[in-house]
Amino acid sequence: AVYLNGSLILDTRKSGNGNYPPHFSNHIVTAKLQKGKNLLAVQFLTGSSANPAISLGGAQELRELEAVVRVQEIFAQDDFDSVRERRGNPEIIEDILVDGMETTCRFGRYRAGASIGFDATHTLPAKSGDALFATGVRLQKLIGDGDLAVRLGQAWALRLSQKSAGDSIRVAFCHQDKPLKYLDCPKNALPLDIVLAVSHREYFVNLVSVQDSRLRALRGQADFSELGEFATDIALTGVDAVVKNYFTGLALREVKSSTVPFAIALDRDFDPVAAGWKLVWQDEFDGKEVDWENTWMNSPWNPVPKNRDQASLRDGRLHIRCDWTSTPEAARPFTGRTVGLYSQRRFLYGYFEAKLRFTRKPGWWAAFWMLDEGRNMSVGGGYELDIFEDYSTRGGEPIIANNLHVTYGPNMRSYGYHFTLPGTLDDFYVVGCKWTPFEFSTYINGKLVASKAQHSPYTSATYDAINHGFGTAPLYVCLSGQAGYSGGLAKEEGSEEFVVEYVRAYEFPRDQAPNLKMIQAPERSTVKTGERVAFEVEATPSPKSQSPVRTVYLFDNGNLVDYKTEPPYRFEIAMSPTFYQDTLWGSSGRSGQKPIWDCYPHLFRVAVQDAAGQVAFTEPFPIIVDHQSGEPWQDGGTPVPGVVTPSQYNRGGHNVACYKQRRGGVETGKEDVFSRKWLNLREAGEWVNYTLAVQTAGVYRLVMHRQNYRKEWPIRGMILVDGVYVGDLQAEPEVMSATLEGVKLSAGQHVLTLMSTCTYGLWPTSL
Repeated sequence: AVYLNGSLILDTRKSGNGNYPPHFSNHIVTAKLQKGKNLLAVQFLTGSSANPAISLGGAQELRELEAVVRVQEIFAQDDFDSVRERRGNPEIIEDILVDGMETTCRFGRYRAGASIGFDATHTLPAKSGDALFATGVRLQKLIGDGDLAVRLGQAWALRLSQKSAGDSIRVAFCHQDKPLKYLDCPKNALPLDIVLAVSHREYFVNLVSVQDSRLRALRGQADFSELGEFATDIALTGVDAVVKNYFTGLALREVKSSTVPFAIALDRDFDPVAAGWKLVWQDEFDGKEVDWENTWMNSPWNPVPKNRDQASLRDGRLHIRCDWTSTPEAARPFTGRTVGLYSQRRFLYGYFEAKLRFTRKPGWWAAFWMLDEGRNMSVGGGYELDIFEDYSTRGGEPIIANNLHVTYGPNMRSYGYHFTLPGTLDDFYVVGCKWTPFEFSTYINGKLVASKAQHSPYTSATYDAINHGFGTAPLYVCLSGQAGYSGGLAKEEGSEEFVVEYVRAYEFPRDQAPNLKMIQAPERSTVKTGERVAFEVEATPSPKSQSPVRTVYLFDNGNLVDYKTEPPYRFEIAMSPTFYQDTLWGSSGRSGQKPIWDCYPHLFRVAVQDAAGQVAFTEPFPIIVDHQSGEPWQDGGTPVPGVVTPSQYNRGGHNVACYKQRRGGVETGKEDVFSRKWLNLREAGEWVNYTLAVQTAGVYRLVMHRQNYRKEWPIRGMILVDGVYVGDLQAEPEVMSATLEGVKLSAGQHVLTLMSTCTYGLWPTSL
C-alpha cells in the first residue's frame, strides 16, 4: 500500500502483485504533489521467507528502466575479427577495448561518406507478439564534425551528431530528419553499445557506456506501419567511426527484475576495527627500503626482480615512479618504465585499505587491486578486484574507475563503475574494499562510494555474487603503476609518482557460517549435452549463532544457475546451452562476447546463506560435457602397474583428448596444444586423458611427482577414471609429490583424466 500525504493511492495488499516476476511497472498511478514537502509512505507484506527491500527512483531512472531492451536473437553480426570484403571498405585496426582492459581487439574504421550494413531486408515482427526489430553497434570512436545515422528505411533514423570542440554527442531519434526525442551523451562515455529497437508502435534507444557502465535511454511512440519491407544501415556524414559488433536481430523489453533472495550488508560507513575484524597484514612503509624479502614480490607468476628501483620509501611513504623516455621508433613515442608490488601472501575475504594519492599524467596509471592467476573464479584466480584505477583522471577531473573481471576458462566478463572523489587530486584518501563471500564494495575515507551502472541494482560501487560472480579463491594484494594505453599516451619525457602512506588487510570473520554438507552428487563427471545432473545438500544453522538458513544456491564456475529457499535442497539441471543461456553463466560483460560452450569443465559449488548474511560453500565438483577419450598414445595404453609419462597423453587434440584453456577458445581437434616434451596444465580447468592397460585388478595408489618449477605454490588436481570423479591429488608448497590412495581399477582398459584445479597449475614429471 502506498500513501501520499496520508491518502491511499495504491493498494495491492489483498490482490498481490498479479504478475511474476515482479517488475517496477506492474502498478502505476498518477498522483498530485503539493508545493513544498510531500510525505510518501509504503506498507508492504514480506511473507515468512522473503528478503524485503524498497527502492525509490526519480522520474529519469523510471524512464530509463522503461526503455531497457534485451537482444534475444541475432540475424547477422560482424565483430570485425576477420579480414574480408565489407560494404564501406573499412580499415581493420587493433586497439584496446576500453581503459583498464589492455587486451587488444579488432575494429572496423569507416571513413566519412561510407555506410555500414548487410544486404538483407526486413519486416517488423507481428503486432500480436512482444518482439522488436533491433539493430545496433559498438561505437568505439567518432572522429570529426558531423553525424552517424542508424537508418530504418528512408524516413526513420537514430542520429548521433557531434562537433569536435564539444564535450557531448547529441543523440536524437528522427522522422523525416525531424527529432522526436533526444538526449546529450558525454563523449567520455565512449565506447557505447548502441541498440535501436522498434515495434509497430514504439521505439527504444539504449546507449550503454562500456567505459562507465551507465545506461542512457530514450523511449517513445510512433507509427512504423509505413516501413513495410525495409533495409537498415549506418550512414556516416562528415565523421569517421571506429566500430565493433554491428548486428541486426530481435529484442524484447527487459521486464525481468532480480527475484533471487540474498543479503549483503551495504554498510554506508565501515570501520573494520569497530566491526571486530582482525588486522592480519600491513605495511606502514616506515623503513628504509621496500621489503622485497618478506612482504612484496614483483609478480606471483614471474618472481624475477624487475624495475625494483622504481619503488622507494621516503618520509614514511611508498613512492612508485614512472619515467618516460623518447622511443620514436616504437609503437609509442614515449615509453614508460614503472613497477608493481604484489603481496607475498593471498587473502580470501576481508577489508583491504590503503592511504594514497592518485596520479594524473597520461602514459601510465596507478592501481590498488587484488588478483591471482588460474583463470577460474571458483578454484583459482579468475576474480580480479580493481579497487581503483586512476586512468580516468587524465582530463584533470577527480573521477576514479573501479572494475571487476571474472573468468571461467575461455570466457571472461568485465564490469565497472566510475565515481567522483570528495576532494581534489592533490589530496590523500583512504581507499578501501570490503570483500565478503557475496559482496565487493568500495569505500573512500570509510564511506561507501556512490555510483550506479546498468549491470547493477545498487546506487553504490558494489558487486555481488548473484549478479556478477562468486569468487571463492584467494587473491594477492597489489599496488602498482601500469604503463600502457589506458588513459592515453605520454606526450613528453618526464616522471610522476604514485604515493602510498600505508596498506592494511583485515580478515573477514567466518566462524559463524552455517553448516553445509553434500549428500548427493552426480555418479559420473562426464555427460552428454542435454543430460541432466543432480546435486543435493543438507544445510543447517551455525551451532554458534543458530541463525536460520534462508537460501541455498548452485553455482557453476562462480555463476549462479539455480537456488532454493526451502528443503529439500536438491538441484537438477540440464547440461545444455539452452538451459544456460538465461543464467549468469550465459551472460556477456563489457566485451559483448557470448560465452563459449565446449569441453571446459563445469566446476559446481553449492552455497548457503543464513538470516544473518553468513555464507558457507562446498568443495567443487567437476562435470565435463561431451568428454571423449581420444586414441591411446601407445597401442593398448600404458601398462599398469607402471609409470605414465605425462606428455604422452592421448591423441585426438583439443576438446577430444585434452583441453587447453585459452581466452576465446581453441579449434576442436587441434593437436599439440600442450608440449609433447614436458606437460604443464598451467590454468585451472585444463585436462588431459591417458589410456591405461590395467594388468591386475586391485586398489591402486596414484602418485604424481612435480617439477621444481612452480614448486613454491600448492597444487590440486582432480582425477577422473572412466568419467567418474575419484579424488584429488594435493600437495603443499615445496612438497614434491601428491598422492591419491584407494583408486579401484579392474583389469582391462581405462581412461584416466588429470585436471588442474589450482592457481598455478600442475607441472608433473611422472604419474
